[in-house]
Amino acid sequence: MSVKKYRAKSIQDAVAMIKEECGSEAMILSTKKLSYADNNYSSDKMFEVAALVTNDTENIDKQFSGNSLKDSGSYDNDLKNDKQKPSISIEDMLSFLNQTNALPDIITSNSQSFTIYARLLKSGISESLVNYFIKQSSLHGKLKRDDIKEIPGRVINTIADIIKVKNLFDFNGGKKKIAAFIGPTGVGKTTTIAKLAAGLSLKENKRVGLICVDNYRIGAVEQLKTYAAIMGISFLAAFSKEDMAYALGKFEKKDVVLIDTAGQSPFDKKKMEELQDIFSADDQICCHMVLSVNTDRLDLRDIMDEFSILNPETYIFTKLDETIRRGVIIDQIADYNIPVSFLTNGQGVPDDIIKATKKRILKFIF
Repeated sequence: MSVKKYRAKSIQDAVAMIKEECGSEAMILSTKKLSYADNNYSSDKMFEVAALVTNDTENIDKQFSGNSLKDSGSYDNDLKNDKQKPSISIEDMLSFLNQTNALPDIITSNSQSFTIYARLLKSGISESLVNYFIKQSSLHGKLKRDDIKEIPGRVINTIADIIKVKNLFDFNGGKKKIAAFIGPTGVGKTTTIAKLAAGLSLKENKRVGLICVDNYRIGAVEQLKTYAAIMGISFLAAFSKEDMAYALGKFEKKDVVLIDTAGQSPFDKKKMEELQDIFSADDQICCHMVLSVNTDRLDLRDIMDEFSILNPETYIFTKLDETIRRGVIIDQIADYNIPVSFLTNGQGVPDDIIKATKKRILKFIF
């Protein structure tokens, strides 16, 4: 085990030197922007990076592990007790350098901040939001030695503060729940409804009714009808405002009514207005936005801008099993201030669906 220092005109170049000479097992200990005095007036070597050459690859990932998270209160009680080296792996360093558009001052002055910064970017959170978390966690200031172990907990708490969740099926008031699921094509609305219907009817003994308003996709009605038949749940199709009023009347004694909709382009104004008209049949219908986490962040923003005409009350994020960059969830919550009700992580009915909590969202991301 030894510490080596490399000087280059950029941190990227220094990291490349470390990777070439020491391999991916080396850990970044510190980064420093050199002054003229430090650098002996050499203009081609402006940064210094110190690396620990060791086989010990334990790093900040452990401090972000889900086992350290709690459902309520402070999220750093366990994190602050971890005695980790303030180091970063070559892979995380390169991941950060490939994604960021600029090099914040905090990176050249605090290697632990760099580690956190890279870890958040690697999870899929946008650079602008990562900057916000760093600032709010006071990582941009000079830290005392005893504060180092507090850093991961501070960041986790800051992220947790903006996460909002909602229990979609809270039956304490005894009121019937009418939930319509909206979203673009291919996000898994029908499968999500099948999971919810199975869980509510088979596990919670609720009287469930299913309505399908998808008259665009071939076989859509038959697919949900088949699910309903297997589970012994009542099913009706509705393709107009009048159809919806009739179906809801037939399901008057149900505890829960779940409404499937056509997956559609968010830019199809005509279909969006048709859906809005159908939902006007009953003011108890609440819309819930189904989004896939493997969708590009900017596309998610465009989708929400267009679907906002339907006033979605919660998010349901699907396909968490198909990507490791789930940080788009945090950006989406921050952009639109809408709570999360469910997460899905597979195709299994009814098992692969989870009620959202702050702890579960953080565990999926980190």
